[in-house]
Formats: sequence, structure tokens, C-alpha cells
Amino acid sequence: CHRIVGKLVRTALARGERLEALDMATLRAASDAFEADVREVLSAEASIEARDLDGGTGRAAVLRQIEAGRRLLPDGKVLDEIDRAIDEKIEESRQLLADGKACG
Repeated sequence: CHRIVGKLVRTALARGERLEALDMATLRAASDAFEADVREVLSAEASIEARDLDGGTGRAAVLRQIEAGRRLLPDGKVLDEIDRAIDEKIEESRQLLADGKACG
């Protein structure tokens, strides 16, 4: 899997395209395992969100860690500030993705 994706990343970079912008013919040339639903997982945002495990980058995982931290600290003000900062960074990342300025 990693070899196939690595080849596709190199192809996208060489073309000046985002990975999720590669056409289906290019994807299928790399592997016949790709189906139309592949677009749902190729974006950077989907990749981040897929990491929904302790310590992962997915929003749900981060929120669980924030809640765990709140239970450890008597004053949740610091964590509220961190939560707001995370929300701001997520929104900035979404905007970069929407503007095509992230991931190559």
C-alpha cells in the first residue's frame, strides 16, 4: 500500500496537483484496487480525521484528550483556551485546504 501511495504522491507532485485531484485513470494505473469511493479518503483532512485513536490527530481523538486533561486539572480555563486555539487551527487548516494551499 505505501509503495502505491508513494508513487501516486510523486505523480501528483510532478504534475503540480493535489493527490485527491488525480484522475481515476491514474489511480487505477497504480492499482486496480481503487474504486470511485477512493476520493473520500485521499484528502489531507480525511487523512487527519482517520487518526481517531489515543494520541491521534483526528478531532474526536484530540477532544478526548482535552476532556481527559480537564478531569486532571481543577481549573478548566487553560484547557478552554487550548480548545479555542485548536478550533482556530482546524479552521485555518480547512481554509488552506479549500484554497488549495496545503499539502503541496
